[in-house]
Amino acid sequence: SRDVMVENRGDVSVRGGIVDVFPISSELPYRFEFFGDELEQIRRFEPETQRSFEQIGEVQILPRSEKGMLASAADSETLTSLIKYYDNDTLVIFDEPMSIAEAAEDLEEQIGNSPYYMAWDETKVDRFARLSLMQVGQEKEAGATRFTETMHSITGWAGHTDDFWDQLEKWELDGYQVKLICVNTGERRRLYELLEERGYKLDKDTFVSVGIGRLRAGFTVPKDKLALLSEQEMFGRHYVRRKRRRFEAGTAITQFSDLKAGDYIVHGEHGIGRYMGLRRFQGKSGDFMGIQYKGGDTIYVPVTHIDQVQKYVGGDGTVPKVDKVGGRPGPKPRPRSKKRSRT
Repeated sequence: SRDVMVENRGDVSVRGGIVDVFPISSELPYRFEFFGDELEQIRRFEPETQRSFEQIGEVQILPRSEKGMLASAADSETLTSLIKYYDNDTLVIFDEPMSIAEAAEDLEEQIGNSPYYMAWDETKVDRFARLSLMQVGQEKEAGATRFTETMHSITGWAGHTDDFWDQLEKWELDGYQVKLICVNTGERRRLYELLEERGYKLDKDTFVSVGIGRLRAGFTVPKDKLALLSEQEMFGRHYVRRKRRRFEAGTAITQFSDLKAGDYIVHGEHGIGRYMGLRRFQGKSGDFMGIQYKGGDTIYVPVTHIDQVQKYVGGDGTVPKVDKVGGRPGPKPRPRSKKRSRT
Protein backbone atom coordinates (compact mmCIF):
# COMPACT_ATOMS: atom_id res chain seq x y z
CA SER A 1 0.00 0.00 0.00
CA ARG A 2 1.30 3.42 -0.92
CA ASP A 3 2.12 5.76 1.95
CA VAL A 4 3.97 8.99 2.64
CA MET A 5 6.73 7.17 4.52
CA VAL A 6 7.75 3.51 4.54
CA GLU A 7 7.67 2.12 8.09
CA ASN A 8 6.01 -1.31 7.96
CA ARG A 9 6.13 -4.37 5.72
CA GLY A 10 4.01 -3.92 2.62
CA ASP A 11 4.50 -0.12 2.51
CA VAL A 12 5.56 1.70 -0.69
CA SER A 13 6.53 5.37 -1.01
CA VAL A 14 7.29 7.37 -4.17
CA ARG A 15 9.01 10.76 -3.94
CA GLY A 16 10.25 12.00 -7.29
CA GLY A 17 13.08 9.72 -8.38
CA ILE A 18 13.14 7.79 -5.08
CA VAL A 19 11.02 4.70 -4.50
CA ASP A 20 11.02 3.07 -1.04
CA VAL A 21 9.71 -0.49 -0.70
CA PHE A 22 9.39 -2.68 2.42
CA PRO A 23 8.97 -6.29 1.16
CA ILE A 24 6.99 -8.60 3.41
CA SER A 25 9.88 -11.09 3.39
CA SER A 26 12.58 -8.58 4.38
CA GLU A 27 13.88 -7.43 7.74
CA LEU A 28 14.64 -3.93 6.40
CA PRO A 29 13.17 -1.78 3.60
CA TYR A 30 14.96 -0.81 0.36
CA ARG A 31 15.46 2.54 -1.37
CA PHE A 32 15.57 2.63 -5.19
CA GLU A 33 17.16 5.80 -6.62
CA PHE A 34 16.29 6.57 -10.25
CA PHE A 35 17.66 9.04 -12.78
CA GLY A 36 14.82 9.22 -15.26
CA ASP A 37 14.05 5.60 -16.17
CA GLU A 38 17.49 4.37 -15.12
CA LEU A 39 17.99 2.75 -11.74
CA GLU A 40 21.20 4.17 -10.30
CA GLN A 41 21.45 2.34 -6.99
CA ILE A 42 19.62 0.27 -4.35
CA ARG A 43 20.22 0.77 -0.65
CA ARG A 44 18.91 -0.68 2.58
CA PHE A 45 17.68 1.83 5.13
CA GLU A 46 16.48 1.99 8.73
CA PRO A 47 12.70 2.60 8.97
CA GLU A 48 13.13 4.39 12.32
CA THR A 49 15.60 7.02 11.04
CA GLN A 50 14.93 6.74 7.27
CA ARG A 51 18.71 6.75 6.73
CA SER A 52 20.19 4.45 4.08
CA PHE A 53 23.40 2.65 4.99
CA GLU A 54 24.26 -0.21 2.60
CA GLN A 55 24.29 -0.44 -1.19
CA ILE A 56 23.27 -3.78 -2.72
CA GLY A 57 23.01 -5.22 -6.22
CA GLU A 58 19.56 -6.78 -6.31
CA VAL A 59 16.33 -7.25 -4.36
CA GLN A 60 13.68 -9.94 -4.48
CA ILE A 61 10.19 -8.54 -3.83
CA LEU A 62 7.52 -11.15 -3.17
CA PRO A 63 3.79 -10.52 -3.70
CA ARG A 64 1.88 -9.48 -0.62
CA SER A 65 -1.01 -11.78 -1.55
CA GLU A 66 -1.14 -15.08 -3.38
CA LYS A 67 -4.91 -15.06 -3.98
CA GLY A 68 -4.61 -14.40 -7.69
CA MET A 69 -2.13 -17.22 -8.26
CA LEU A 70 -4.11 -19.62 -6.11
CA ALA A 71 -7.33 -18.89 -7.98
CA SER A 72 -5.72 -19.85 -11.28
CA ALA A 73 -4.01 -22.89 -9.78
CA ALA A 74 -7.30 -24.24 -8.38
CA ASP A 75 -8.62 -24.69 -11.92
CA SER A 76 -5.59 -26.67 -13.05
CA GLU A 77 -3.67 -29.75 -11.96
CA THR A 78 -0.64 -27.81 -10.76
CA LEU A 79 -1.43 -27.99 -7.06
CA THR A 80 1.15 -30.02 -5.14
CA SER A 81 2.65 -30.24 -1.69
CA LEU A 82 5.54 -27.96 -0.81
CA ILE A 83 7.13 -30.94 0.92
CA LYS A 84 7.69 -32.61 -2.46
CA TYR A 85 10.29 -29.92 -3.21
CA TYR A 86 12.40 -30.77 -0.14
CA ASP A 87 15.57 -32.84 -0.58
CA ASN A 88 15.79 -36.11 1.31
CA ASP A 89 18.54 -34.71 3.55
CA THR A 90 16.29 -31.84 4.74
CA LEU A 91 16.15 -31.20 8.49
CA VAL A 92 12.62 -30.34 9.70
CA ILE A 93 12.48 -28.43 13.00
CA PHE A 94 9.31 -28.33 15.10
CA ASP A 95 9.09 -25.54 17.68
CA GLU A 96 6.71 -26.95 20.32
CA PRO A 97 5.27 -29.89 18.30
CA MET A 98 2.23 -30.36 20.58
CA SER A 99 1.16 -26.77 19.94
CA ILE A 100 1.67 -27.24 16.21
CA ALA A 101 -0.53 -30.35 16.15
CA GLU A 102 -3.28 -28.54 18.10
CA ALA A 103 -3.15 -25.55 15.74
CA ALA A 104 -3.31 -27.88 12.74
CA GLU A 105 -6.40 -29.60 14.17
CA ASP A 106 -8.15 -26.26 14.75
CA LEU A 107 -7.24 -25.11 11.25
CA GLU A 108 -8.58 -28.32 9.70
CA GLU A 109 -11.97 -27.71 11.36
CA GLN A 110 -12.10 -24.16 9.98
CA ILE A 111 -10.96 -24.89 6.43
CA GLY A 112 -12.73 -28.17 5.72
CA ASN A 113 -12.23 -29.52 2.19
CA SER A 114 -10.20 -26.62 0.76
CA PRO A 115 -7.94 -27.74 -2.12
CA TYR A 116 -5.15 -25.60 -0.67
CA TYR A 117 -5.02 -27.38 2.66
CA MET A 118 -3.20 -30.59 3.60
CA ALA A 119 -4.23 -32.38 6.77
CA TRP A 120 -1.54 -32.76 9.43
CA ASP A 121 -1.41 -36.56 9.12
CA GLU A 122 -0.92 -36.25 5.33
CA THR A 123 2.25 -34.14 5.51
CA LYS A 124 4.50 -37.24 5.41
CA VAL A 125 7.51 -35.62 7.06
CA ASP A 126 8.60 -38.92 8.60
CA ARG A 127 11.12 -39.44 5.79
CA PHE A 128 13.12 -36.41 6.95
CA ALA A 129 15.44 -35.96 9.90
CA ARG A 130 13.43 -34.11 12.57
CA LEU A 131 14.33 -31.93 15.54
CA SER A 132 11.67 -31.05 18.12
CA LEU A 133 12.21 -28.10 20.48
CA MET A 134 10.18 -28.20 23.69
CA GLN A 135 10.25 -26.25 26.94
CA VAL A 136 8.36 -29.13 28.61
CA GLY A 137 9.38 -32.63 27.60
CA GLN A 138 6.84 -35.14 26.34
CA GLU A 139 6.92 -38.87 25.67
CA LYS A 140 9.97 -39.76 23.60
CA GLU A 141 9.42 -41.25 20.17
CA ALA A 142 10.93 -44.65 19.39
CA GLY A 143 14.47 -44.31 18.05
CA ALA A 144 14.73 -40.62 19.04
CA THR A 145 17.60 -39.13 21.02
CA ARG A 146 16.79 -36.71 23.80
CA PHE A 147 19.09 -34.01 25.13
CA THR A 148 18.52 -31.12 27.52
CA GLU A 149 20.14 -27.70 27.33
CA THR A 150 19.72 -25.40 30.32
CA MET A 151 19.60 -21.66 29.64
CA HIS A 152 19.47 -18.75 32.07
CA SER A 153 17.81 -15.39 31.53
CA ILE A 154 19.75 -12.22 32.34
CA THR A 155 18.49 -9.57 34.73
CA GLY A 156 20.37 -6.75 32.98
CA TRP A 157 22.43 -3.78 34.08
CA ALA A 158 20.20 -0.78 33.35
CA GLY A 159 21.56 2.13 35.38
CA HIS A 160 24.56 0.05 36.52
CA THR A 161 26.89 0.17 33.52
CA ASP A 162 30.00 -0.59 35.58
CA ASP A 163 28.47 -3.91 36.62
CA PHE A 164 28.03 -4.81 32.96
CA TRP A 165 31.72 -4.26 32.25
CA ASP A 166 32.63 -6.29 35.35
CA GLN A 167 30.46 -9.17 34.10
CA LEU A 168 32.00 -8.95 30.62
CA GLU A 169 35.46 -9.27 32.16
CA LYS A 170 34.33 -12.27 34.20
CA TRP A 171 32.92 -13.97 31.09
CA GLU A 172 36.26 -13.46 29.37
CA LEU A 173 38.15 -15.05 32.26
CA ASP A 174 35.68 -17.98 32.28
CA GLY A 175 36.19 -18.63 28.55
CA TYR A 176 32.73 -17.51 27.35
CA GLN A 177 31.84 -16.38 23.84
CA VAL A 178 29.74 -13.22 24.12
CA LYS A 179 27.50 -11.94 21.31
CA LEU A 180 26.05 -8.42 21.67
CA ILE A 181 23.02 -7.62 19.50
CA CYS A 182 22.18 -4.05 18.39
CA VAL A 183 19.06 -2.94 16.50
CA ASN A 184 20.79 -0.75 13.90
CA THR A 185 24.16 0.31 12.53
CA GLY A 186 24.28 3.51 14.59
CA GLU A 187 23.96 1.61 17.87
CA ARG A 188 26.56 -0.89 16.68
CA ARG A 189 29.08 1.87 15.93
CA ARG A 190 28.49 3.39 19.35
CA LEU A 191 29.00 0.01 21.04
CA TYR A 192 32.24 -0.46 19.08
CA GLU A 193 33.47 2.84 20.51
CA LEU A 194 32.52 1.87 24.07
CA LEU A 195 34.28 -1.48 23.77
CA GLU A 196 37.42 0.10 22.38
CA GLU A 197 37.44 2.63 25.22
CA ARG A 198 37.48 -0.33 27.60
CA GLY A 199 40.43 -1.87 25.78
CA TYR A 200 38.58 -4.53 23.75
CA LYS A 201 39.85 -4.97 20.18
CA LEU A 202 37.12 -6.41 18.02
CA ASP A 203 38.56 -8.92 15.58
CA LYS A 204 37.91 -12.54 14.68
CA ASP A 205 39.99 -13.84 17.60
CA THR A 206 38.24 -11.93 20.37
CA PHE A 207 35.72 -13.50 22.72
CA VAL A 208 33.16 -10.72 22.17
CA SER A 209 31.41 -9.78 18.90
CA VAL A 210 28.72 -7.30 17.92
CA GLY A 211 25.90 -7.95 15.44
CA ILE A 212 22.65 -6.41 14.21
CA GLY A 213 19.35 -8.15 14.79
CA ARG A 214 16.19 -8.45 16.85
CA LEU A 215 16.44 -10.20 20.21
CA ARG A 216 13.57 -10.10 22.69
CA ALA A 217 15.75 -10.92 25.70
CA GLY A 218 19.29 -12.10 26.32
CA PHE A 219 20.34 -15.40 27.90
CA THR A 220 23.35 -17.54 28.78
CA VAL A 221 24.10 -21.19 28.08
CA PRO A 222 26.54 -22.29 30.83
CA LYS A 223 27.25 -25.69 29.30
CA ASP A 224 28.40 -24.16 26.01
CA LYS A 225 29.85 -21.05 27.70
CA LEU A 226 27.79 -18.74 25.51
CA ALA A 227 26.15 -15.40 26.35
CA LEU A 228 23.78 -13.61 23.98
CA LEU A 229 22.73 -10.08 24.99
CA SER A 230 20.32 -7.50 23.63
CA GLU A 231 20.40 -3.76 24.28
CA GLN A 232 17.73 -4.35 26.91
CA GLU A 233 20.26 -6.10 29.17
CA MET A 234 23.19 -3.82 28.34
CA PHE A 235 21.55 -0.41 28.52
CA GLY A 236 17.93 -0.98 29.53
CA ARG A 237 16.58 -0.01 26.10
CA HIS A 238 13.56 -1.85 24.75
CA TYR A 239 13.30 -1.94 20.97
CA VAL A 240 9.78 -1.20 19.74
CA ARG A 241 9.05 -0.74 16.07
CA ARG A 242 6.37 1.88 16.22
CA LYS A 243 3.38 1.63 13.97
CA ARG A 244 1.84 4.97 13.15
CA ARG A 245 -1.77 5.24 14.22
CA ARG A 246 -4.27 5.95 11.50
CA PHE A 247 -6.97 8.55 12.15
CA GLU A 248 -10.13 8.06 10.14
CA ALA A 249 -11.03 11.71 10.67
CA GLY A 250 -7.83 13.00 9.03
CA THR A 251 -6.66 13.71 5.51
CA ALA A 252 -3.12 14.18 4.22
CA ILE A 253 -1.66 17.70 4.03
CA THR A 254 0.17 18.28 0.76
CA GLN A 255 0.84 22.03 1.04
CA PHE A 256 0.60 24.70 3.72
CA SER A 257 -2.03 26.62 1.79
CA ASP A 258 -4.37 23.83 2.96
CA LEU A 259 -4.02 25.17 6.52
CA LYS A 260 -4.89 28.37 8.32
CA ALA A 261 -4.38 29.35 11.95
CA GLY A 262 -7.12 27.86 14.11
CA ASP A 263 -7.66 24.71 12.01
CA TYR A 264 -7.76 21.40 13.84
CA ILE A 265 -5.03 18.96 12.81
CA VAL A 266 -4.07 15.45 13.91
CA HIS A 267 -0.51 14.54 14.92
CA GLY A 268 0.40 10.87 14.54
CA GLU A 269 1.75 10.62 18.11
CA HIS A 270 -0.04 13.33 20.11
CA GLY A 271 -3.52 13.33 18.57
CA ILE A 272 -5.87 16.23 17.78
CA GLY A 273 -4.73 19.82 18.38
CA ARG A 274 -5.21 23.33 16.98
CA TYR A 275 -2.84 24.65 14.30
CA MET A 276 -1.24 27.93 15.45
CA GLY A 277 0.71 28.82 12.30
CA LEU A 278 4.40 28.71 11.41
CA ARG A 279 7.18 29.97 13.62
CA ARG A 280 10.95 30.40 13.46
CA PHE A 281 13.39 30.01 16.35
CA GLN A 282 16.72 31.69 16.77
CA GLY A 283 19.57 29.31 16.11
CA LYS A 284 17.28 26.80 14.38
CA SER A 285 16.97 26.43 10.62
CA GLY A 286 13.61 26.11 8.89
CA ASP A 287 10.02 26.72 9.97
CA PHE A 288 8.07 24.92 12.68
CA MET A 289 4.35 24.18 12.86
CA GLY A 290 2.80 25.18 16.18
CA ILE A 291 0.12 22.78 17.49
CA GLN A 292 -1.75 23.72 20.67
CA TYR A 293 -3.31 21.06 22.90
CA LYS A 294 -5.58 20.90 25.93
CA GLY A 295 -4.41 23.09 28.77
CA GLY A 296 -2.43 25.38 26.47
CA ASP A 297 0.47 22.98 25.88
CA THR A 298 2.07 23.59 22.49
CA ILE A 299 4.42 21.44 20.46
CA TYR A 300 6.45 22.59 17.45
CA VAL A 301 6.90 20.20 14.54
CA PRO A 302 9.51 20.88 11.79
CA VAL A 303 7.83 21.47 8.43
CA THR A 304 10.04 18.69 7.06
CA HIS A 305 7.90 16.32 9.17
CA ILE A 306 4.63 17.36 7.56
CA ASP A 307 3.94 13.67 6.90
CA GLN A 308 3.37 13.23 10.67
CA VAL A 309 0.27 15.43 10.69
CA GLN A 310 -3.13 15.29 9.01
CA LYS A 311 -5.89 17.84 8.62
CA TYR A 312 -8.91 17.04 10.78
CA VAL A 313 -12.01 16.31 8.72
CA GLY A 314 -15.29 16.01 10.63
CA GLY A 315 -18.91 16.73 9.92
CA ASP A 316 -20.06 20.26 9.18
CA GLY A 317 -19.68 22.40 12.29
CA THR A 318 -18.16 19.52 14.23
CA VAL A 319 -15.67 20.63 16.89
CA PRO A 320 -13.32 17.78 17.92
CA LYS A 321 -12.22 17.05 21.45
CA VAL A 322 -8.66 18.34 21.78
CA ASP A 323 -6.23 15.82 23.25
CA LYS A 324 -3.86 16.36 26.16
CA VAL A 325 -0.15 15.99 25.40
CA GLY A 326 1.31 12.96 27.13
CA GLY A 327 -2.08 11.80 28.38
CA ARG A 328 -1.95 8.30 26.91
CA PRO A 329 -0.80 5.47 29.18
CA GLY A 330 2.07 3.28 28.05
CA PRO A 331 2.06 -0.51 27.75
CA LYS A 332 2.23 -2.63 30.86
CA PRO A 333 5.57 -4.42 31.36
CA ARG A 334 5.60 -8.14 30.67
CA PRO A 335 6.61 -10.51 33.47
CA ARG A 336 9.90 -12.31 32.87
CA SER A 337 10.93 -15.73 34.06
CA LYS A 338 14.28 -16.22 35.70
CA LYS A 339 15.14 -19.56 34.11
CA ARG A 340 14.03 -21.55 31.12
CA SER A 341 15.03 -24.82 29.50
CA ARG A 342 14.64 -26.25 26.05
CA THR A 343 14.63 -29.97 25.43
